[in-house]
Amino acid sequence: MRLTFKAFLLMALGAIPFGLGGLSRWMNYVAAGYLLTLGLLCLLDYKLTGAALGKVRAARIVEPRLSLGIDNPVLLEIENGSPHRLEIEVRDEFPVELRASAVTHRLTLPPESRTKASYLLRPPRRGSYRFGDLHLRCRGVLGLIERYLSFPAGREVKVYPNVLEVRRYESLARRGMLGELGIKARLLGEGTEFESLREYLPDDDPRRIDWKATARRGRPIVRQFEAERSRDLIFMIDCGRLMSSPLGDLLKLDYAVNAIVITGYIGCRRGDRIGALAFSDRVIRYIPPRPGKPGFYRLLENLYDLQPELTEPNYEEAFRFLASKHRKRSLIVLFTDLAEEEAAKELLSCIRVLAPHHLVVCVTLIDSDVAAIAQGTPSGAEELYQRVVAEKLLRERERTISLLAGRGVIALDVLPEELNASLINKYLEIKARSMI
Repeated sequence: MRLTFKAFLLMALGAIPFGLGGLSRWMNYVAAGYLLTLGLLCLLDYKLTGAALGKVRAARIVEPRLSLGIDNPVLLEIENGSPHRLEIEVRDEFPVELRASAVTHRLTLPPESRTKASYLLRPPRRGSYRFGDLHLRCRGVLGLIERYLSFPAGREVKVYPNVLEVRRYESLARRGMLGELGIKARLLGEGTEFESLREYLPDDDPRRIDWKATARRGRPIVRQFEAERSRDLIFMIDCGRLMSSPLGDLLKLDYAVNAIVITGYIGCRRGDRIGALAFSDRVIRYIPPRPGKPGFYRLLENLYDLQPELTEPNYEEAFRFLASKHRKRSLIVLFTDLAEEEAAKELLSCIRVLAPHHLVVCVTLIDSDVAAIAQGTPSGAEELYQRVVAEKLLRERERTISLLAGRGVIALDVLPEELNASLINKYLEIKARSMI
């Protein structure tokens, strides 16, 4: 408990009669009576406020799984069951590692009412975090004191890759609006497994016309095919030093894991088995391919706390491990970085372990800052030097990508903001063309 500014001001007014005590001793009695009355009022305020707080309830509502790099809502519910109007300041003990849009919330609750406050959390890293308690500071019913109250609200939450993107995909897919995500329309008619019959459209291949169905229905009918199902889609994630580099608010590894989540979800929806292998200078984690939603959730649980390590990637050990586990031809999506020449050389020398037997897609992220420097106009010697270095890095990168293509690897070198759509479209293209 502590006294409010109002109480201190009223106490200061009590000094006036004391100051006039020299004129009349009755003024001292008035001052003493005034301060005694003020003290009794503070005691009464303490009691009334304590009784009111006994009928106050507070709770936090937050998803057990937060999404990385985006705003996640947190809702605070405060209920005032007392007959008094209360002014309350609420402070939520959120994990200090997360970025919050607000720290405290000042609320006014009428008698017998309930109100809500909310704020946003933007997690900068994946992993497990813990919320603490809810702390309330309440101004007294008479405005003379402040009382404090805490509600036990400790709980653990997990910061996952951006799972909200999966929900957005589902919502747009139901409305036929996947173009908003940059995803091309489904490539029907390019697979080998029969799906259904439908009416002929002007852009359809006449070779797809089903003449028997056309004769029965009296109008042109075409056969639709879909890509083969039950293929293995395996994500390889380089967790080495170079993947710890930040691009904007996220690390390169974070962008990779986010892309794996949305692409893996689409893969399981299309009947493929999804798995992953994370490596640095050793194999860190291996998730064998599994079909359906259980396979997707298993992948999610094994990737949410994956972090980069300050070591160089051992491509050969990781590739040989995966080759020993998968004899059957699979689609392997490798997320790595080509920012340094030595790492690129090792990747080129080791990719032969996988490329002849599997279809490999190598995904790398373009650093937009480096690209901007290479394309910019230097205004001085230092900027000229930076441009020369940037151009050299880009040339080496292009050469490595060209050499990977010569070894049968599909290279996907994109900006971070284009990664999800580009990878999904490439996956759909590979499926439609029956390349695995």
